[in-house]
Amino acid sequence: KDKPFLLYFSYYTVHGPIMAKPALLEKYKKKAASFEKRKNEKVHPAYAGMIESLDDSVGRVLAALKETGVADDTVVIFTADNGGTSEQSSGGLRGAKALSYEGGTREPALVKWPGKVKPGSVCEVPAIGMDFYPTMLEMAGLPARPKEHLDGISLVPWLTNASRSPTRESLYWHYPHYHKTKPYGAVRKGDWKLIEFFEEGKLELYDLKNDPSERNDLADSNSKKRDELLADLRNWRKSVDAQMPTLNPNYGKTSVAPKPNRRSGQATKPVSTPLGQVSASSYQVGNPPENALDGRAGTRWAASGEAVPQWWMLEFSKARQLTGVEVSWKNPTWYSHKVEVSDDGKKWKTVSDATGKKTIPAQSRHSFSAKAKFLRVTVDALGSGWATFTELKPLFKAQ
Repeated sequence: KDKPFLLYFSYYTVHGPIMAKPALLEKYKKKAASFEKRKNEKVHPAYAGMIESLDDSVGRVLAALKETGVADDTVVIFTADNGGTSEQSSGGLRGAKALSYEGGTREPALVKWPGKVKPGSVCEVPAIGMDFYPTMLEMAGLPARPKEHLDGISLVPWLTNASRSPTRESLYWHYPHYHKTKPYGAVRKGDWKLIEFFEEGKLELYDLKNDPSERNDLADSNSKKRDELLADLRNWRKSVDAQMPTLNPNYGKTSVAPKPNRRSGQATKPVSTPLGQVSASSYQVGNPPENALDGRAGTRWAASGEAVPQWWMLEFSKARQLTGVEVSWKNPTWYSHKVEVSDDGKKWKTVSDATGKKTIPAQSRHSFSAKAKFLRVTVDALGSGWATFTELKPLFKAQ
Protein backbone atom coordinates (compact mmCIF):
# COMPACT_ATOMS: atom_id res chain seq x y z
CA LYS A 1 0.00 0.00 0.00
CA ASP A 2 2.69 2.47 1.01
CA LYS A 3 5.43 1.72 -1.53
CA PRO A 4 5.54 1.59 -5.34
CA PHE A 5 5.37 -1.98 -6.64
CA LEU A 6 5.56 -3.98 -9.84
CA LEU A 7 3.80 -7.34 -10.15
CA TYR A 8 4.63 -9.48 -13.18
CA PHE A 9 2.03 -12.26 -13.16
CA SER A 10 2.67 -14.73 -15.97
CA TYR A 11 -0.26 -17.13 -16.33
CA TYR A 12 0.39 -20.57 -17.79
CA THR A 13 -3.26 -20.55 -18.87
CA VAL A 14 -4.17 -20.88 -21.71
CA HIS A 15 -1.52 -23.41 -22.71
CA GLY A 16 -1.20 -27.13 -23.26
CA PRO A 17 -2.23 -29.44 -21.82
CA ILE A 18 -5.70 -28.03 -22.51
CA MET A 19 -7.73 -29.02 -19.47
CA ALA A 20 -10.36 -27.46 -17.23
CA LYS A 21 -11.97 -27.85 -13.83
CA PRO A 22 -14.53 -30.68 -13.99
CA ALA A 23 -17.50 -28.38 -13.31
CA LEU A 24 -16.45 -25.95 -16.04
CA LEU A 25 -15.76 -28.77 -18.46
CA GLU A 26 -19.29 -30.11 -18.00
CA LYS A 27 -20.72 -26.59 -18.30
CA TYR A 28 -19.17 -26.02 -21.71
CA LYS A 29 -19.85 -29.55 -22.93
CA LYS A 30 -23.54 -28.88 -22.37
CA LYS A 31 -23.26 -25.53 -24.12
CA ALA A 32 -21.38 -27.07 -27.06
CA ALA A 33 -24.08 -29.71 -27.48
CA SER A 34 -26.53 -26.96 -28.46
CA PHE A 35 -24.28 -25.48 -31.18
CA GLU A 36 -24.86 -25.98 -34.86
CA LYS A 37 -21.32 -26.91 -35.82
CA ARG A 38 -19.83 -25.58 -39.02
CA LYS A 39 -16.99 -27.20 -40.90
CA ASN A 40 -14.58 -24.40 -40.01
CA GLU A 41 -15.57 -24.22 -36.37
CA LYS A 42 -13.73 -26.06 -33.61
CA VAL A 43 -15.74 -26.42 -30.40
CA HIS A 44 -13.45 -27.07 -27.44
CA PRO A 45 -15.17 -27.19 -24.01
CA ALA A 46 -11.90 -27.65 -22.10
CA TYR A 47 -10.40 -24.57 -23.78
CA ALA A 48 -13.47 -22.51 -22.89
CA GLY A 49 -13.23 -23.72 -19.30
CA MET A 50 -9.61 -22.62 -19.10
CA ILE A 51 -10.55 -19.18 -20.41
CA GLU A 52 -13.19 -18.82 -17.69
CA SER A 53 -10.66 -19.81 -15.02
CA LEU A 54 -8.25 -17.21 -16.39
CA ASP A 55 -10.98 -14.58 -16.35
CA ASP A 56 -11.85 -15.47 -12.74
CA SER A 57 -8.22 -15.17 -11.69
CA VAL A 58 -7.77 -11.76 -13.32
CA GLY A 59 -10.96 -10.70 -11.55
CA ARG A 60 -9.49 -11.70 -8.19
CA VAL A 61 -6.39 -9.60 -8.88
CA LEU A 62 -8.50 -6.54 -9.75
CA ALA A 63 -10.68 -7.12 -6.68
CA ALA A 64 -7.58 -7.25 -4.47
CA LEU A 65 -6.44 -3.88 -5.82
CA LYS A 66 -9.81 -2.40 -4.84
CA GLU A 67 -9.78 -4.02 -1.40
CA THR A 68 -6.35 -2.60 -0.62
CA GLY A 69 -7.33 0.86 -1.86
CA VAL A 70 -4.73 1.12 -4.63
CA ALA A 71 -6.89 0.45 -7.70
CA ASP A 72 -7.08 4.11 -8.72
CA ASP A 73 -3.30 4.47 -8.50
CA THR A 74 -2.34 1.25 -10.31
CA VAL A 75 -1.82 0.55 -14.00
CA VAL A 76 -2.92 -2.90 -15.21
CA ILE A 77 -1.64 -4.28 -18.53
CA PHE A 78 -3.02 -7.55 -19.90
CA THR A 79 -1.24 -9.09 -22.89
CA ALA A 80 0.26 -12.34 -24.20
CA ASP A 81 3.44 -13.66 -25.79
CA ASN A 82 2.12 -15.11 -29.05
CA GLY A 83 -0.96 -16.02 -31.02
CA GLY A 84 -2.98 -19.22 -30.82
CA THR A 85 -1.61 -22.72 -31.30
CA SER A 86 -3.63 -23.36 -34.45
CA GLU A 87 -5.59 -21.40 -37.01
CA GLN A 88 -8.82 -22.55 -35.37
CA SER A 89 -7.93 -20.38 -32.38
CA SER A 90 -6.56 -17.40 -34.33
CA GLY A 91 -9.85 -15.62 -34.96
CA GLY A 92 -9.77 -15.95 -38.74
CA LEU A 93 -6.17 -14.79 -39.06
CA ARG A 94 -3.62 -16.84 -40.95
CA GLY A 95 -1.06 -18.92 -39.08
CA ALA A 96 -0.42 -19.56 -35.41
CA LYS A 97 2.26 -19.54 -32.72
CA ALA A 98 5.85 -19.16 -34.03
CA LEU A 99 4.75 -18.36 -37.58
CA SER A 100 5.33 -15.06 -39.37
CA TYR A 101 1.65 -14.47 -40.12
CA GLU A 102 -0.77 -12.36 -38.09
CA GLY A 103 -2.24 -15.41 -36.34
CA GLY A 104 1.15 -15.96 -34.74
CA THR A 105 2.15 -12.39 -33.91
CA ARG A 106 -1.09 -10.67 -32.87
CA GLU A 107 -2.04 -10.86 -29.17
CA PRO A 108 -4.56 -9.22 -26.87
CA ALA A 109 -3.42 -5.93 -25.34
CA LEU A 110 -5.60 -4.23 -22.71
CA VAL A 111 -4.50 -1.30 -20.57
CA LYS A 112 -6.29 0.06 -17.49
CA TRP A 113 -4.85 3.40 -16.32
CA PRO A 114 -7.38 5.27 -14.16
CA GLY A 115 -7.68 8.93 -15.07
CA LYS A 116 -5.43 8.58 -18.11
CA VAL A 117 -6.82 5.94 -20.48
CA LYS A 118 -10.45 6.46 -21.47
CA PRO A 119 -12.43 3.28 -20.69
CA GLY A 120 -13.57 1.54 -23.88
CA SER A 121 -11.24 3.49 -26.15
CA VAL A 122 -9.41 1.68 -28.95
CA CYS A 123 -5.90 2.54 -30.16
CA GLU A 124 -5.07 1.36 -33.68
CA VAL A 125 -1.33 2.12 -33.50
CA PRO A 126 0.70 -1.09 -33.97
CA ALA A 127 2.76 -1.95 -30.90
CA ILE A 128 5.22 -4.69 -29.94
CA GLY A 129 6.26 -6.33 -26.67
CA MET A 130 9.46 -4.28 -26.38
CA ASP A 131 7.31 -1.15 -26.03
CA PHE A 132 6.06 -2.02 -22.55
CA TYR A 133 9.37 -1.27 -20.79
CA PRO A 134 9.68 2.39 -21.92
CA THR A 135 5.90 2.76 -21.56
CA MET A 136 5.93 1.70 -17.90
CA LEU A 137 8.91 3.93 -17.16
CA GLU A 138 7.01 6.96 -18.44
CA MET A 139 3.84 5.91 -16.62
CA ALA A 140 5.82 5.81 -13.36
CA GLY A 141 7.37 9.22 -14.02
CA LEU A 142 10.84 7.73 -14.48
CA PRO A 143 13.38 8.74 -17.14
CA ALA A 144 13.79 6.62 -20.25
CA ARG A 145 16.70 4.17 -20.49
CA PRO A 146 17.32 4.07 -24.24
CA LYS A 147 20.33 1.74 -23.97
CA GLU A 148 18.06 -0.87 -22.35
CA HIS A 149 15.05 -0.57 -24.67
CA LEU A 150 16.61 0.03 -28.06
CA ASP A 151 13.69 -1.34 -30.08
CA GLY A 152 10.84 -0.06 -27.92
CA ILE A 153 9.02 3.26 -27.70
CA SER A 154 6.67 4.61 -25.06
CA LEU A 155 3.01 4.12 -25.92
CA VAL A 156 1.84 6.77 -23.44
CA PRO A 157 1.08 9.42 -26.11
CA TRP A 158 -1.33 7.02 -27.87
CA LEU A 159 -2.80 5.52 -24.71
CA THR A 160 -3.79 8.95 -23.48
CA ASN A 161 -4.93 10.11 -26.92
CA ALA A 162 -6.16 7.14 -28.96
CA SER A 163 -6.90 9.34 -31.98
CA ARG A 164 -3.31 10.61 -32.20
CA SER A 165 -1.69 9.89 -35.56
CA PRO A 166 1.01 7.19 -35.56
CA THR A 167 4.61 8.35 -35.89
CA ARG A 168 6.35 4.99 -35.70
CA GLU A 169 7.84 4.04 -39.05
CA SER A 170 8.12 0.26 -38.86
CA LEU A 171 7.92 -2.90 -36.76
CA TYR A 172 10.51 -5.63 -37.30
CA TRP A 173 10.72 -9.37 -36.61
CA HIS A 174 13.85 -11.52 -36.84
CA TYR A 175 13.48 -15.29 -36.52
CA PRO A 176 16.64 -17.12 -37.69
CA HIS A 177 15.45 -20.48 -36.32
CA TYR A 178 13.78 -23.73 -37.28
CA HIS A 179 10.72 -24.16 -35.07
CA LYS A 180 7.38 -24.80 -36.79
CA THR A 181 8.62 -22.66 -39.67
CA LYS A 182 11.68 -21.89 -41.75
CA PRO A 183 13.90 -18.94 -40.73
CA TYR A 184 12.43 -15.60 -41.71
CA GLY A 185 12.46 -11.86 -41.19
CA ALA A 186 9.50 -9.51 -41.45
CA VAL A 187 8.71 -5.81 -41.46
CA ARG A 188 5.44 -3.95 -41.08
CA LYS A 189 5.26 -0.37 -42.28
CA GLY A 190 1.85 1.24 -42.02
CA ASP A 191 -0.64 -1.28 -43.39
CA TRP A 192 1.98 -3.12 -45.44
CA LYS A 193 3.86 -6.21 -44.33
CA LEU A 194 6.74 -8.02 -46.04
CA ILE A 195 8.04 -11.47 -45.07
CA GLU A 196 11.45 -12.72 -46.24
CA PHE A 197 12.16 -16.45 -45.92
CA PHE A 198 15.93 -16.85 -45.63
CA GLU A 199 16.37 -20.36 -47.07
CA GLU A 200 15.16 -19.71 -50.60
CA GLY A 201 14.86 -15.91 -50.52
CA LYS A 202 11.10 -16.09 -51.03
CA LEU A 203 9.23 -12.81 -50.46
CA GLU A 204 5.57 -12.33 -49.51
CA LEU A 205 3.78 -8.97 -49.40
CA TYR A 206 0.41 -8.27 -47.79
CA ASP A 207 -1.93 -5.30 -47.47
CA LEU A 208 -3.15 -5.78 -43.90
CA LYS A 209 -5.82 -3.08 -44.14
CA ASN A 210 -7.69 -4.84 -46.93
CA ASP A 211 -6.39 -8.36 -46.32
CA PRO A 212 -5.78 -8.92 -42.58
CA SER A 213 -5.94 -12.71 -43.08
CA GLU A 214 -2.97 -12.53 -45.51
CA ARG A 215 -4.58 -14.62 -48.25
CA ASN A 216 -3.47 -12.49 -51.21
CA ASP A 217 0.30 -12.28 -51.78
CA LEU A 218 1.12 -9.05 -53.66
CA ALA A 219 4.90 -9.51 -53.92
CA ASP A 220 4.79 -9.94 -57.70
CA SER A 221 2.06 -7.43 -58.51
CA ASN A 222 3.46 -4.61 -56.36
CA SER A 223 7.22 -4.88 -56.84
CA LYS A 224 7.80 -1.23 -55.89
CA LYS A 225 6.38 -1.66 -52.38
CA ARG A 226 8.07 -5.08 -52.08
CA ASP A 227 11.53 -3.69 -52.87
CA GLU A 228 11.00 -0.67 -50.61
CA LEU A 229 10.18 -2.84 -47.60
CA LEU A 230 12.92 -5.36 -48.36
CA ALA A 231 15.53 -2.59 -48.35
CA ASP A 232 14.05 -1.28 -45.08
CA LEU A 233 14.21 -4.74 -43.48
CA ARG A 234 17.78 -5.43 -44.55
CA ASN A 235 18.98 -1.99 -43.46
CA TRP A 236 17.45 -2.59 -40.03
CA ARG A 237 19.14 -5.99 -39.71
CA LYS A 238 22.46 -4.39 -40.55
CA SER A 239 21.92 -1.58 -38.04
CA VAL A 240 21.38 -4.01 -35.15
CA ASP A 241 23.95 -6.57 -36.35
CA ALA A 242 21.28 -9.28 -36.45
CA GLN A 243 22.60 -12.83 -36.48
CA MET A 244 21.75 -14.74 -39.64
CA PRO A 245 21.60 -18.52 -40.09
CA THR A 246 24.64 -20.03 -41.79
CA LEU A 247 25.12 -23.23 -43.76
CA ASN A 248 26.37 -26.25 -41.84
CA PRO A 249 29.28 -27.68 -43.88
CA ASN A 250 28.96 -31.03 -42.07
CA TYR A 251 25.31 -31.52 -42.95
CA GLY A 252 24.41 -34.73 -44.72
CA LYS A 253 21.22 -36.68 -45.06
CA THR A 254 22.72 -39.66 -43.26
CA SER A 255 24.14 -37.60 -40.39
CA VAL A 256 20.84 -36.33 -39.03
CA ALA A 257 18.90 -38.70 -36.79
CA PRO A 258 15.15 -38.62 -37.46
CA LYS A 259 13.14 -36.95 -34.73
CA PRO A 260 9.92 -38.48 -33.43
CA ASN A 261 6.86 -36.51 -34.41
CA ARG A 262 5.20 -34.75 -31.49
CA ARG A 263 1.76 -35.55 -32.82
CA SER A 264 2.29 -39.18 -33.69
CA GLY A 265 5.62 -40.08 -32.10
CA GLN A 266 5.12 -43.83 -31.91
CA ALA A 267 7.45 -45.60 -29.48
CA THR A 268 7.99 -48.40 -31.97
CA LYS A 269 11.32 -49.42 -30.44
CA PRO A 270 11.32 -50.29 -26.72
CA VAL A 271 13.88 -48.45 -24.61
CA SER A 272 16.08 -50.27 -22.09
CA THR A 273 15.81 -49.32 -18.41
CA PRO A 274 17.07 -51.05 -15.23
CA LEU A 275 13.60 -52.59 -14.82
CA GLY A 276 13.22 -53.75 -18.40
CA GLN A 277 12.11 -52.59 -21.86
CA VAL A 278 9.60 -49.74 -21.83
CA SER A 279 7.40 -48.47 -24.67
CA ALA A 280 4.14 -46.61 -25.22
CA SER A 281 1.40 -46.06 -27.78
CA SER A 282 2.76 -42.55 -28.42
CA TYR A 283 4.75 -39.83 -26.72
CA GLN A 284 5.62 -36.16 -26.92
CA VAL A 285 9.18 -35.14 -27.74
CA GLY A 286 10.83 -34.55 -24.38
CA ASN A 287 8.34 -36.75 -22.53
CA PRO A 288 9.23 -40.34 -23.55
CA PRO A 289 7.92 -43.45 -21.75
CA GLU A 290 11.19 -44.14 -19.90
CA ASN A 291 10.70 -40.92 -17.90
CA ALA A 292 8.10 -42.76 -15.81
CA LEU A 293 10.82 -45.04 -14.41
CA ASP A 294 13.58 -42.51 -13.67
CA GLY A 295 12.56 -41.81 -10.06
CA ARG A 296 12.25 -38.07 -10.66
CA ALA A 297 8.99 -36.24 -10.04
CA GLY A 298 9.99 -33.45 -12.42
CA THR A 299 9.84 -35.64 -15.53
CA ARG A 300 6.94 -37.51 -17.10
CA TRP A 301 5.62 -39.66 -19.89
CA ALA A 302 2.99 -37.89 -21.97
CA ALA A 303 0.96 -39.19 -24.89
CA SER A 304 1.28 -37.22 -28.12
CA GLY A 305 -2.26 -35.84 -28.10
CA GLU A 306 -5.74 -35.98 -26.65
CA ALA A 307 -6.82 -39.12 -28.52
CA VAL A 308 -7.54 -42.25 -26.46
CA PRO A 309 -6.91 -45.04 -25.76
CA GLN A 310 -3.22 -44.61 -24.92
CA TRP A 311 -1.02 -47.24 -23.28
CA TRP A 312 2.31 -47.49 -21.47
CA MET A 313 4.06 -50.90 -21.28
CA LEU A 314 6.97 -52.46 -19.40
CA GLU A 315 8.55 -55.78 -20.41
CA PHE A 316 10.65 -57.44 -17.71
CA SER A 317 13.69 -59.56 -18.60
CA LYS A 318 11.82 -62.51 -17.09
CA ALA A 319 8.45 -63.13 -15.47
CA ARG A 320 8.13 -61.33 -12.12
CA GLN A 321 5.74 -61.85 -9.22
CA LEU A 322 3.78 -58.60 -8.92
CA THR A 323 1.69 -57.46 -5.96
CA GLY A 324 0.54 -54.19 -7.49
CA VAL A 325 1.52 -50.92 -9.12
CA GLU A 326 1.52 -47.23 -8.15
CA VAL A 327 0.84 -44.53 -10.75
CA SER A 328 1.59 -40.85 -10.03
CA TRP A 329 -0.54 -38.78 -12.40
CA LYS A 330 0.74 -35.48 -13.75
CA ASN A 331 -2.44 -33.49 -14.38
CA PRO A 332 -5.32 -32.86 -11.94
CA THR A 333 -8.05 -34.56 -13.93
CA TRP A 334 -9.75 -37.94 -13.87
CA TYR A 335 -8.28 -40.89 -15.76
CA SER A 336 -10.38 -43.90 -16.71
CA HIS A 337 -7.77 -46.67 -16.87
CA LYS A 338 -6.90 -50.30 -16.27
CA VAL A 339 -3.83 -52.37 -15.40
CA GLU A 340 -3.09 -55.47 -17.47
CA VAL A 341 -0.48 -58.23 -17.44
CA SER A 342 0.66 -60.72 -20.07
CA ASP A 343 3.08 -63.60 -20.53
CA ASP A 344 3.76 -62.95 -24.21
CA GLY A 345 2.67 -59.35 -24.90
CA LYS A 346 -0.24 -60.57 -27.02
CA LYS A 347 -2.82 -62.05 -24.69
CA TRP A 348 -3.67 -59.65 -21.88
CA LYS A 349 -5.43 -60.11 -18.55
CA THR A 350 -6.94 -57.18 -16.62
CA VAL A 351 -5.78 -57.33 -12.99
CA SER A 352 -7.13 -53.96 -11.83
CA ASP A 353 -9.96 -52.03 -13.47
CA ALA A 354 -10.55 -48.31 -12.85
CA THR A 355 -12.37 -47.65 -16.12
CA GLY A 356 -15.39 -45.41 -15.84
CA LYS A 357 -14.23 -43.84 -12.59
CA LYS A 358 -14.06 -40.03 -12.46
CA THR A 359 -12.20 -39.43 -9.21
CA ILE A 360 -9.12 -37.20 -9.36
CA PRO A 361 -6.34 -38.85 -7.34
CA ALA A 362 -2.77 -37.55 -7.48
CA GLN A 363 -1.72 -41.18 -7.19
CA SER A 364 -3.43 -44.48 -8.00
CA ARG A 365 -2.44 -47.65 -6.15
CA HIS A 366 -3.58 -50.94 -7.63
CA SER A 367 -3.16 -54.11 -5.56
CA PHE A 368 -3.22 -57.53 -7.20
CA SER A 369 -1.26 -60.75 -7.35
CA ALA A 370 0.08 -61.92 -10.70
CA LYS A 371 3.20 -63.39 -12.22
CA ALA A 372 3.88 -61.85 -15.60
CA LYS A 373 6.56 -60.74 -18.06
CA PHE A 374 4.59 -57.74 -19.35
CA LEU A 375 2.85 -54.95 -17.42
CA ARG A 376 0.61 -52.40 -19.18
CA VAL A 377 -1.47 -49.41 -18.11
CA THR A 378 -4.12 -48.25 -20.59
CA VAL A 379 -6.04 -44.95 -20.37
CA ASP A 380 -9.32 -45.18 -22.28
CA ALA A 381 -10.82 -41.82 -21.28
CA LEU A 382 -9.93 -38.72 -19.27
CA GLY A 383 -11.45 -35.44 -18.18
CA SER A 384 -9.23 -33.19 -20.29
CA GLY A 385 -5.69 -32.84 -21.57
CA TRP A 386 -3.79 -35.99 -22.49
CA ALA A 387 -2.64 -39.18 -20.79
CA THR A 388 0.44 -38.44 -18.70
CA PHE A 389 2.07 -39.58 -15.48
CA THR A 390 5.33 -38.72 -13.72
CA GLU A 391 6.12 -42.11 -12.21
CA LEU A 392 4.97 -45.71 -12.44
CA LYS A 393 6.25 -48.01 -9.71
CA PRO A 394 5.74 -51.79 -10.03
CA LEU A 395 5.37 -53.52 -6.65
CA PHE A 396 7.02 -56.92 -6.30
CA LYS A 397 6.54 -59.79 -3.88
CA ALA A 398 9.28 -59.85 -1.25
CA GLN A 399 11.85 -62.57 -1.90
